[in-house]
Amino acid sequence: MLYLKDMKNESIDILLHPNCAAFLEENDCTPEDLSALDDEQLIAFKELHMNNLMSKFHRGKGKMMEKIYEYLIDILAKKVPTENVTVKVE
Repeated sequence: MLYLKDMKNESIDILLHPNCAAFLEENDCTPEDLSALDDEQLIAFKELHMNNLMSKFHRGKGKMMEKIYEYLIDILAKKVPTENVTVKVE
């Protein structure tokens, strides 16, 4: 988490697997804004995304990497994570 906090990058780019892109297209949703997905679709997308990670360096890295992806997806869905977090959202 300190790594993310100290980053100076303007953005973090995450590659999206074609299966994930197809899922979003089927549900009339863009990768930049996942708020069009309902709760069930969002859960299905998270599972699909975790099963199809594009970066081989992110696969099998444990619960922390899964949580980071889950939080990033929640942010894109405009559902700010509030449970079990130690950061303030401003």
